[in-house]
Amino acid sequence: MSKILGYGEILIRFSVVPSIKFSQEYSKKHIGGAELNSVLSLSTWGHECSFLSILPNNNDGEEILNYLKKNNLCLKNIHSDHNKIGKYFAKNLNSKKNLIIEYDRKNSGFSKFELDEKIISKALKNKEVLIISGISPALSSLCQKNILRLIRSAKDRKIKIAYDVNYRSKLWTLERASHFNKEILDNIDFLFANCGTARDIFGFDLNETKTIDDVIIESKRAIQFLNTISKFELISFNVRNSIGEDNNLFGSVIFHENKFYEGEHVSIEIKDCIGGGDSFLAAVVHGYLNNWEMKKVADFSSKTFANTHSIQGDHNLSTELEILNYFK
Repeated sequence: MSKILGYGEILIRFSVVPSIKFSQEYSKKHIGGAELNSVLSLSTWGHECSFLSILPNNNDGEEILNYLKKNNLCLKNIHSDHNKIGKYFAKNLNSKKNLIIEYDRKNSGFSKFELDEKIISKALKNKEVLIISGISPALSSLCQKNILRLIRSAKDRKIKIAYDVNYRSKLWTLERASHFNKEILDNIDFLFANCGTARDIFGFDLNETKTIDDVIIESKRAIQFLNTISKFELISFNVRNSIGEDNNLFGSVIFHENKFYEGEHVSIEIKDCIGGGDSFLAAVVHGYLNNWEMKKVADFSSKTFANTHSIQGDHNLSTELEILNYFK
């Protein structure tokens, strides 16, 4: 299996469980963060994974470290300080349309965590893939510099870079996000996005979509559009279409070596609509690094994308077999 490094902010999520009376609502606590979610899935599937981040030296930090250790993540690149950990609050988790998210990430320890050459060299040593997303650079100007340093160092070491655009409008403006994404695009090997981010960040002229077949068509058009801006080893779009208030149809489109591959369409009742794209990225990277046929990669990524929405929490910890058997 491959040696993989993720870089991103580790978060605590509080999920509001609604009640008829406001006074009876309560929160469930989960550990998350987009890049961490991807890496945890890859670790579950047998890859040797490490994560570059920072945690507070307190009970929250210790609890998270124990959880990551339990899930076979290498902790050597997780630093500590006395700053606060980023948090976010989520409500209406079974509905993407009605999902409400509020962040408490300003001035977190991660937003102030500077990556010098020593830290980067240690983290990237013997790695084959670096996983990053467009969330980290949204957190501070220092995080933007960190991402640029990581990218340069990874390219110097011939490490593949998997990047999820992952635009978050509550974290930075569309103008800043678009500028930064265009700046780094030529360095990305595996690009992950969807029709919405292709439109918002890169200016793709998206047509209206009503069915999943429409979304597939527009995804292929968007991928061809992105391929005129830069060249990638692989581009992958997660695909979804609502077929009810809390039920979606999930799929995938992968573009590799000038060929499109569509994943099997699977439907599922949504229990938690957070983290699906993160596990989707992990599934594509996993299959690709294992030299699967691309159709198999597309099918597995569709099923993993859907499966993650069927479980509570930010990330998928289901095995390959569990995912494949679930959708038999």
